[in-house]
Amino acid sequence: MLAALLFAVPLLAVSTAPAPARMARSREPVAAIDESYRCLAKAKEEGIVACQKALTLGLAPWRAEVIRQALAVKLTNLVRLEEAVEVYRESARL
Repeated sequence: MLAALLFAVPLLAVSTAPAPARMARSREPVAAIDESYRCLAKAKEEGIVACQKALTLGLAPWRAEVIRQALAVKLTNLVRLEEAVEVYRESARL
């Protein structure tokens, strides 16, 4: 009984410690990854806003490129061509 109690106390201390800011394995903020999923899942203006937010939150370069491409397509679909061209230009710069 005492051994079980001694084993459980350190686990309790670990589980109640304040968690650091959540980061994904790739060191991207979890909020950025969540927004990138929302960007890919949503259509029209809601998807555009999610894409733009994901890009501002700091994604890994490879994921940011996927999101930029999705953003450009969404902008093109809504005939926001000047904005779409700017996104393509940004991709070309990077």
